[in-house]
Amino acid sequence: MEIRPLADDSVELFTRLKRVRYEWQPDPPPTLDDVAAQICEERQALAIVNAVAHGRRLYSLVADRGPDAEVVHLSTRMRPRHRKQALTCIRTLLADGKPVLLVSTQLVKVGVDVDFPVMFRALAPAKSLQQAAGRANREGRHLAGDGWWWSTPRTRRCGSST
Repeated sequence: MEIRPLADDSVELFTRLKRVRYEWQPDPPPTLDDVAAQICEERQALAIVNAVAHGRRLYSLVADRGPDAEVVHLSTRMRPRHRKQALTCIRTLLADGKPVLLVSTQLVKVGVDVDFPVMFRALAPAKSLQQAAGRANREGRHLAGDGWWWSTPRTRRCGSST
């Protein structure tokens, strides 16, 4: 049996299909205020955090800066009807090319079809980072989307010493 490559020129195919450029901000790790400032520099951006408390705080920091964009917060603590209304609004703003900044918990990972040109993601396991990256330049409408990873302060868990 002859083994054949799936693509004639895999390097060219990879280059053509690369939708997102990634940058990690490890040292010094940015504060949530630093991340909020970066988000506000964008016209359309998605920020995904790991904890509800970080989502609330980051949303407040972004909204308090008074960006010239609709600022939306999504969380699993919202009622499903309110999440649906927020997602409808977000999709409409994105489709119309209007400014929108979304701060969300991890609920946007799976099953939420949104396409932002820029995505910010708190550091998480690789699978979660990959799922989040699927929300940046999802439809390939931009030359390349930007994905930014950042480390967040550790949160203490009950019974944990970290």
